[in-house]
Amino acid sequence: TRLDIPIQCGHCRYTISWNGDCWDACVDKSYRRDFARQWVLWEAGKLGDPKLVYGNDPKHYFQELLEHTNLTEEKLKSMRILEIGFGHGRLLQQVQRCCPTAYGLDLATPLRSAQLRPGSAIFGNLFNIPFLPHQFDLVICRGVIHHTPDPQKSFACVAEQVANNGALYLGGHYEPGM
Repeated sequence: TRLDIPIQCGHCRYTISWNGDCWDACVDKSYRRDFARQWVLWEAGKLGDPKLVYGNDPKHYFQELLEHTNLTEEKLKSMRILEIGFGHGRLLQQVQRCCPTAYGLDLATPLRSAQLRPGSAIFGNLFNIPFLPHQFDLVICRGVIHHTPDPQKSFACVAEQVANNGALYLGGHYEPGM
């Protein structure tokens, strides 16, 4: 897919376009995005060492994902993966090193320091995910649902992306070991 050509739904005519950093699929431009400001501050070093995420090397969260899901790097290679609420992008960055079909959706545009695969990041809201349902083998959503105005609806929207026989890796806390 060429990044400079907008993608339009043939049914509803909704269009997403490339904004230079990611795909802009944010339907509701009025939705509050101030929570995501923390990542800009973190990247600038205002919240501690930008090489660490909550005091941990980014590889820590990738190893935790593998342990909790009983997956291996080899298995990830053949999976379609979506991280909803990728935040600082470090987990998605690690997953993309193994998996050529790993994508991320967030209310914030990706940090340049995350170095995500071009075309893999979508700026959008989980209430309006621009993918057809049930196509991802693994959906990752950590520390997101409890921040939304309707957690039950949020969970339904996230779970809807999981393919038959797929897996949902869901977490509510950032603290290591929680």
